[in-house]
Parts: sequence; structure tokens; C-alpha cells
Amino acid sequence: MGNFRDFSVHSSGATKLIEAQENTLVQQGFVGHGLMAAWVRAQMNNWWRRMHFSTEDFQRKQDPVSISSNVELILDLVGDSKASVLVMLCESLRVYSSAVVDYWDLVESKPINDKETSSAPTAFCAGPEGDACLYPYALLLKAQSRKLSDWHAKLPLSQLPIASFHSAYPTRLEDSSLTVEPLYFQSHDSAMNYAYYITTRIIQSAALFKDRKSTTTAQEADRWTLILLQIATGIDWEECIRLNTFAIGFSGLLLVCAIHTSNSAIGLWIQEWLEERQKTSHLEEGSFPVLQILQVLRAVNHERARGRDVFAVFQTVDDGGGEGKFHSYHSQTLTSVMMYGREKVNDKVISYSVPV
Repeated sequence: MGNFRDFSVHSSGATKLIEAQENTLVQQGFVGHGLMAAWVRAQMNNWWRRMHFSTEDFQRKQDPVSISSNVELILDLVGDSKASVLVMLCESLRVYSSAVVDYWDLVESKPINDKETSSAPTAFCAGPEGDACLYPYALLLKAQSRKLSDWHAKLPLSQLPIASFHSAYPTRLEDSSLTVEPLYFQSHDSAMNYAYYITTRIIQSAALFKDRKSTTTAQEADRWTLILLQIATGIDWEECIRLNTFAIGFSGLLLVCAIHTSNSAIGLWIQEWLEERQKTSHLEEGSFPVLQILQVLRAVNHERARGRDVFAVFQTVDDGGGEGKFHSYHSQTLTSVMMYGREKVNDKVISYSVPV
């Protein structure tokens, strides 16, 4: 799990074996079904960790994240909600990342000012061509959104929040103060599954695809974001450390959340939440170094304080994903990252590197 190159070789072989023995696994009933579901979860976990953090060129070349229709049917049959939602989470992130990279590739051909240094922001003008570039990706995200709605509709009551959102909603988002009331679930597994669902919704409501002058766009993103913060407030961090070892961790979800919100109060709340838990000396959660997430999160919050929205964060040089993130607290040596964003004051898209 910790070595991305070795896992890729192992993954290819295991996938071919499962496909070849698919009928046998199906006939084995829940044992075979469980094996396939576990393999899907492992693949999605490894894919997620490799994406964070990688270069824009790496993300440009990612194939669609999908599973065969037979496996999808089996997951639905056995009610494995985790494996199914992880596929949608990863595919939504892939579509979004591909859209960002293609969009910047297009508009970078029309710079407003010359790039003097790699760290100096270069502004670009996005015209109708940019909107046309994003359209196919918007359709793909809508398709994922429909699948996600179907997934949510099939959730049993035991996996839904204990309190309704209305009764749990003394959550307030104001100028600089953020009050978050906890949202509880019957189990840690249910809380994580719902957190995956909410994070996928956050990605699908990305401002890059919406009318930037519309207040409802920001309200939609913030609404999903605040629900994720409620889950964070109610979740047991010790259980995250113990039970998320081979799963996408909560801290990684919060990083995606911070990048997809334009509200500084939310980003700072997430930073403080992670810093408080990092004090407990747990250096890794969800097979991912918490300090590494905090490095990038602080840089994102700093840029937002300067009046910039951040849409994506990339490595400047590809390192193959580091030496593996499982039990590797400093798997990637991040000295700087490339940010794709927008100046709020003039609505110009920019790309630049920042130290971390």
C-alpha cells in the first residue's frame, strides 16, 4: 500500500485475476462479493493518495475511475455503500482536476502579463472558449451527481445522521465567526461514508463550473461544506486514527473542502481543527501525513487572505508520489507547490508557485 509503483503492478495483476475469476467469485456468495468490494476500496484509497500531491501533467493523464458493470451490480446487491461512494468520489475529483488543467492550458495561451519568475502570478483572460472547454466536464459531473443521488436514496436509515439537518443546524457562517454544531452517526463507518458523500457533493458544486457572480453558487458550496464540518465536529478522531488506516482519511477530505470554498472562515476553521488534533502526536491519519496536509492548507489560507481563490494545488516536480504514505510521515518533500486560482478583485485567473 505504501509504494505506488509496486502497488500499480500488484493492482494490474489482481484486477486481471479478479476479472478472470469473476464468475467463480460471484458463485461464492458474500465471501466473493466481499473480496471484490475490499479490492475496490483498496484501489480507490491508493488512487486518492497518489493524486495528493502530484503535478498537473500527471493529473492530465489520468484515465477515468470506473469499475465494471458486473462489479457495480454486485456492490449494489450486497449493499457495500463505501466502495460505491469511493468510486464516485475519486471519479468526480478526476473530472474536476482534468477540467482545471485543460482550462488553464487553454487560457494560458492568452496571458495578460508576461511571467517574470515562476513564483510571480501570471494573469490570464478566460473568454467564451474557456466556458466551452468546461462544458464536457460539467456534463460528466452532472452524470456523477445523478449516480450519487441514487446512492444516497438507497442508504438505510441506520447510515443516515442521527439528527436531521434542520435540528442540527445552529451552524452559522458569518463574516469571521463560524459556529459548528456536531452531527452524529450510529457508527464510525456510517460517518465516514457520509463524509465521502458530502465531499463528492462539494467537488461537484465547484465554482469553476458556475456563474461566478451568483450568490447561490457560493451558498450551495458552503451548505455542503458546513455539513462536512458538522461531521468533523461529531466524529471521534481516535477512531479516525485507528479505523482509517487503509481508507481515505477525514483530514484528506477537509483539504479538498478547504480548496473548494472561497470563504476564509471555513479554511481557517479546518486549519485550526487539524492543528488541534495534530497536537495529540498522531502524525498520520488515513494513510496520509497530517503535517503534509497542513503544509498545503496553510498556504491555501494565506493566498485566500490575499484576495485569491484557489482552485487546485499541484506539485512543481513529479516525485512519483513520494516514498509511500503509509507509516511514512514525510513521504513527500514539499518546498513549494503550484497553485491555480483567481484574483477576486478583477476576476482574472492566475497560476503561480508558492513556498510551503
